[in-house]
Amino acid sequence: MVLHPGLNCSCFPTTSSSFSDSTQAPGRFSPAPSCVYVNSRPAVKQDNHSSSSSRLEAGLERYPPLLRQCGAARDLSQARRLHVEIIENGLDRERFLGNLLVQAYGKCGSLQDARTVFDGMVDRNLYSWTLLIGAYAQNGFHREALDLFWAMDRQPDNVTFLTVLCSCSSCGDVAEGRALHERIRCSRFERDTMVGNALISMYGKCDSLVDARSVFESMDWRQRNVVSWNAMIAAYAQNGHSTEALVLYWRMNLQGLGTDHVTFVSVLGACSSLAQGREIHNRVFYSGLDSFQSLANALVTMYARFGSVGDAKRMFQSLQTRDETSWNAVILAHSQSGDWSGALRIFKEMKCDMKPNSTTYINVISGFSTPEVLPEGRKIHAEIVANGFDSDLVVATALINMYGKCGSSHEAREVFDKMKKRDMVSWNVMIGCYVQNGDFHEALELYQKLDMEGFKRTKATFVSILGACSSVKALAQGRLVHSHILERGLDSEVAVATALVNMYAKCGSLEEARKVFNAMKNRDAVAWSTLIGAYASNGYGKDARSLYEGMVREELKPDNVTFMSLLGACSSFEECSWVDSEIVKNGFGKDAVVGTTMLNTYGKHGRVEEARKVFDRLGSRDTICWNAMITTYVQNGCAVAAMKIFREMTGAAGLKPDAVTFIAVLEACASLGRLSEVKALHAQISESELESNVVVTNTLINMYARCGSLEEAERLFAAAKEKTVVSWTAMVAAFSQYGRYAEALDLFQEMDLEGVKPDDVTYTSILFVCTHGGSLEQGWRYFTDMAELHGLAPTADHFAAMVDLLGRSGRLFDAKELLESMPFEPDPVAWMTFLTACRIHGKLELGEAAAERVYELDPSSTAPYIAMSNIYAAHGMWEKVASVRKKMEERGLKKLPGLSFIEVDGKLHEFSSGGKYHPRTDEICEELTRLHGLMRAAGYVPDTKAVLHDVSEGEKETMLLYHSEKMAIAFGLVSSRGSGEPIRVVKNLRVCSDCHTATKFIARIAGRDIILRDCNRFHRFSSDGKCSCGDYWSTRLAVSSAFSWKYGIFKASCAEILLAGSIASILLSSSTASGSLIPLLASSAFHRAIFSKILLRACPQPPRGSEVRQLHHKLILLSIPFDENVARLDVLVNDSVRVNPRQALEDLAHHGQPKKIDNVVVRYLFQDLRLVDDGIVKRARARCAVKIFREMTGAAGLKPDAVTFIAVLEACASLGRLLEVKALHAQISESELESNVVVTNTLINMYARCGSLEEAERLFAAAKEKTVVSWTAMVAAFSQYGRYAEALDLFQEMDLEGVKPDDVTYTSILFVCTHGGSLEQGWRYFTDMAELHGLAPTADHFAAMVDLLGRSGRLFDAKELLESMPFEPDPVAWMTFLTACRIHGKLELGEAAAERVYELDPSSTASYIAMSNIYAAHGMWEKVASVRKKMEERGLKKLPGLSFIEVDGKLHEFSSGGKYHPRTDEICEELTRLHGLMRAAGYVPDTKAVLHDVSEGEKETMLLYHSEKMAIAFGLVSSRGSGEPIRVVKNLRVCSDCHTATKFIARIAGRDIIVRDCNRFHLFSSDGKCSCGDYW
Repeated sequence: MVLHPGLNCSCFPTTSSSFSDSTQAPGRFSPAPSCVYVNSRPAVKQDNHSSSSSRLEAGLERYPPLLRQCGAARDLSQARRLHVEIIENGLDRERFLGNLLVQAYGKCGSLQDARTVFDGMVDRNLYSWTLLIGAYAQNGFHREALDLFWAMDRQPDNVTFLTVLCSCSSCGDVAEGRALHERIRCSRFERDTMVGNALISMYGKCDSLVDARSVFESMDWRQRNVVSWNAMIAAYAQNGHSTEALVLYWRMNLQGLGTDHVTFVSVLGACSSLAQGREIHNRVFYSGLDSFQSLANALVTMYARFGSVGDAKRMFQSLQTRDETSWNAVILAHSQSGDWSGALRIFKEMKCDMKPNSTTYINVISGFSTPEVLPEGRKIHAEIVANGFDSDLVVATALINMYGKCGSSHEAREVFDKMKKRDMVSWNVMIGCYVQNGDFHEALELYQKLDMEGFKRTKATFVSILGACSSVKALAQGRLVHSHILERGLDSEVAVATALVNMYAKCGSLEEARKVFNAMKNRDAVAWSTLIGAYASNGYGKDARSLYEGMVREELKPDNVTFMSLLGACSSFEECSWVDSEIVKNGFGKDAVVGTTMLNTYGKHGRVEEARKVFDRLGSRDTICWNAMITTYVQNGCAVAAMKIFREMTGAAGLKPDAVTFIAVLEACASLGRLSEVKALHAQISESELESNVVVTNTLINMYARCGSLEEAERLFAAAKEKTVVSWTAMVAAFSQYGRYAEALDLFQEMDLEGVKPDDVTYTSILFVCTHGGSLEQGWRYFTDMAELHGLAPTADHFAAMVDLLGRSGRLFDAKELLESMPFEPDPVAWMTFLTACRIHGKLELGEAAAERVYELDPSSTAPYIAMSNIYAAHGMWEKVASVRKKMEERGLKKLPGLSFIEVDGKLHEFSSGGKYHPRTDEICEELTRLHGLMRAAGYVPDTKAVLHDVSEGEKETMLLYHSEKMAIAFGLVSSRGSGEPIRVVKNLRVCSDCHTATKFIARIAGRDIILRDCNRFHRFSSDGKCSCGDYWSTRLAVSSAFSWKYGIFKASCAEILLAGSIASILLSSSTASGSLIPLLASSAFHRAIFSKILLRACPQPPRGSEVRQLHHKLILLSIPFDENVARLDVLVNDSVRVNPRQALEDLAHHGQPKKIDNVVVRYLFQDLRLVDDGIVKRARARCAVKIFREMTGAAGLKPDAVTFIAVLEACASLGRLLEVKALHAQISESELESNVVVTNTLINMYARCGSLEEAERLFAAAKEKTVVSWTAMVAAFSQYGRYAEALDLFQEMDLEGVKPDDVTYTSILFVCTHGGSLEQGWRYFTDMAELHGLAPTADHFAAMVDLLGRSGRLFDAKELLESMPFEPDPVAWMTFLTACRIHGKLELGEAAAERVYELDPSSTASYIAMSNIYAAHGMWEKVASVRKKMEERGLKKLPGLSFIEVDGKLHEFSSGGKYHPRTDEICEELTRLHGLMRAAGYVPDTKAVLHDVSEGEKETMLLYHSEKMAIAFGLVSSRGSGEPIRVVKNLRVCSDCHTATKFIARIAGRDIIVRDCNRFHLFSSDGKCSCGDYW
């Protein structure tokens, strides 16, 4: 018998089929569970050689059963032995045995052997092909099986079709399936039942139900059997069409067809509820089919799917025999229900009974979805590897999924990278893992690699990657993905189209979102909801509502997402009410999710009653619903109601509060000042084991402080195991509110020492300390520190705090100036703060102007009216006071009544000013009268200015006496006579000045502490009559003379801080700082080390590793060492380094801490040398850095460390001082720091930059440890010197050494190709970086390729590359293209490129200069003048060209045309001499470089006195007779004429000349050649 493969798939039945073979007897294919057999063997041909005949007959008798046994036992070694025997007996050409060998090898998993036998067969027949196709299919190589089918040179039969249809199902390729179907139609097997059933199954698995149903309906009723119905039911069930599957099942029953266990397995998968599943279970029971193992397993799975783990376990336990599938099903039940520990327990039980298979591992790890279970996941991963399942494609994919769900993307990627074989599912899961964990850029990089791997992207790929594009708002990338979707023809898929709508909406392109939506033929509720949500989130509420109405008109039922999207668009109560009515109308009134969202929306609009109605109607209320209701009450000031509903939740409802509940209720207690309630809640929190929750602990600290128990807040803070920035901030705020300013500042310093980085809220609290503590200078220092030390741009709150600080100190005009110079529009709070300062100082006109701004910005606020009433009343302008009151009435505004609360015997009592409704009013009034007399006798004078009524002084005094806080205090005193406990009062407004004074007197008279919490802070009045606020009411802050210049420094740097984000973007997208970056950093008042922190702050939060690394490389290349510890400057350095660095060192030494900050002083002076192009600033700072370094190592006697040397080397290199670098190198060797790899890399870089490539090479060769930075530095050095071949050789050597290049290395190597003029090589490296090293090209790499194409004259190719970049080209890329246009004189292209640069980088001068060159080259002088005028109008100036040369240890500077040097006459004489000799040698001045409409002679004169020529001439006259090279440094790029002229000068003088411009080195040799190879 010959085993015929291909029927071991569940997609078709196993009934008989027949076919013939020309060399073997006709046979029948008998049914079998997984195979079909040919019950015959070929007849033996008779010939004249009886021995051959007998050998053949014996072989045909012996080998077939043995080969079948090998296949069944999967015994590859035995199969190979039999194969050798067959060959030795001369039977290897016998087709029958060849077919059996193909089959045996296929079953043993050796496709290579099977293919070898097949390829060696001379007379292959249909069976040969079918067997090989089956072998590939059985081993999971379905795509190869399909390829073999199409390559087959025989007409297929039904068995062949069955085999390839099964492979097509596994691939999920519907297009391939349709092609096979067409082939079947052309054959005689179209009406074959088995083939028809296989087609239905294939279409079902390829998600094409329309095709599946078409095949099913086209089958004659006599042709359909139970398997046909089963296949169609399974197709519906697999694709989520439960209703259709069940309807088909009932139809099947009505037609009297008997169901089998396969039917029930499919129907159980289609059940959409537990009730349906139980009904089918009953039918299974009465059918007597429940003994089938597969059906029992399906029942376990069904119960698990509906969360009925108990039923699933009972089913499992009732099984008499349990196979792997049974165990796997019950493990899956626990995993799907979220019970990973239960799944793990059963997994361990199973291992005691039998060995797990791949499915077991997949099922058990499928439930691992949180970081806490990651250690168990790693253990199972190790077990998978040990058992050899890690090579299983599906298991590896499941591991990726598990690591992704547990939040470990890097471990998921490790598994992915180790996979020998990947399918589209594994790619999709890896991409999905990145998206799920917020690693969106990594997801996009992986998506781009799919093209190189040759995979066809699927629906799942597109849906995942569009989610990534949405999250990072990568519109350009999203559009590229859209083009891929169109190419694949998947734009009609609803899920994909919906994801596109979402992507465009999230990226802010509603027009494109709407276009995609309108093109959708089949829109479901999800698509509508997505677009509704898009319009809602972008503020188009009316459009969202209009879309909803359109959805209803199309008779689509909205779902809960639809309504939640609509609620996001509600901007008024009326809109909320309308949505609410629609929710109820559509049957979602009791839906907990929708109801909670509705409740929150009402709460945000202040409609507490409506929110409560929604809450009351909800069918089932979980903890989230209760939390939402409590939060709504708290947010709307209904603290008592919040407490009441909390008690209902924990009492009658019997729900256990979670962390969110406690946080909300604690807020309610604190707003009421109910310390006893906070303590009771604290006890409950401890019982719930939530005290370890850092958020809950922070809330408790805050609430204890707000309820007047600072001691308990301190205790909790000290005991906290984990202290976050919120913990520290809460405690700082607590100290500040209690007036304990010194302790608040000490805690802030301690926080810094602990390495906890403060956030903007921390700085708000610390500025509050300074404002209320009366420390103006300290406040300003912290205000500037927040940006300089921690990269935090000041917010409106911080500006308001500084306005308050300035205003209270009487510096109202400075406060107003600060307001008007803010980098954003001041908000009402800032203006109201200024208005308060005007009230304190009685500034009428300033106050009126400020009040007008508040009226305009916040028309519903009563505060400005009350403040102006105070000002007018203080000036006795009672008519104006009345006018203000009238305005308030006209605008429907009412002053919020002052209310005070006090808790006595567990009950909260409320008092209002003048209100006498309390049951103990008489006692209270009597006590107040008594206290008033005693206070008067003690010297108290009522502050009647606080009364804004035109009444007598006596009446004012009486009104003051019955202020709410005084009444509450009096009640506290009469209710606790004899007690020594503090009296605690809470007021909803700010305590008035008179009550503040009076309470000090009352505290002293009563001998009691009184704690009064108003809306701003705590006032603790001690029994000695003092307040913790230090009488903040009357204090006017003093200002030192040093303040003015500090304020000036701050104003100069504030705008730069706010631009840190854009600077980071430029650095991340460009290898060198752009034209706009250089002037910005040139004027920077920051230390570069601090600035590096600001840049890091500008990275996405949390920073992605790849971007931080990239930025780190940029900072290193810009010579900004990245060391946060060194960047932590103390207060003294902040203030003094900027003014006098040397004095700062002396001050630090005087304070006994010379080592603490010495390096920072040096660093400050050099850090921006590479970025500052102002020659004077650069020279001064570099010199000062070197000078202080000498003082540090000399007079100060300090030993420099690695950081010091790195700093000073940069200073020397920026000046091109090779001798200094060599001297420093000697010191480094003495300090034994040469082994420090960072120092070595810096030396390599600095020697190269100072013109000594030989020394850089020697150091590199001698280095014991070479990092990627070392190799990259050397590659860059070779490329800058024009030694391109050596740079390329070194890059190859780096690869052979196993050092993986990074993106900076590739930037350098592309520089080599660009400047070496090798276009093809450049393209190869550009593609290699992604294919060989997984590095996605950055903007730098694209710019390099644009340069390469542009300089080679392929401008249109360069433009096409620019426009097809996967992200928006940056100004550098467009400027590179513009430079190419200038070189080739392309006017129109240049103008278009210049417009892009003007738009993207309006402060850059480079684009204007390039256009001037182009216009000048075309003789268009009017255009040149127009460009200059534009620059003047925009305040832009061309950076002057400066050249530097060191002679006899002194640095000399030259500017173009500048004749201020003491030896100018000699220099000019030398230049005139050289000019004559150059002219005689053939030099022709390149006057095109002069952008002025003057005569040729004048142009020639202007060129003669360019700064680099003057520096070279000075070098020559200063070193006559010397053979040493002349070294010149220029701050800009060397011009084309100077480049040509220097070649002539080098040849005439017989001297090497090294010119280092801003881009590279030019080594002009004495033979008149340049190392750049005339790149110009």
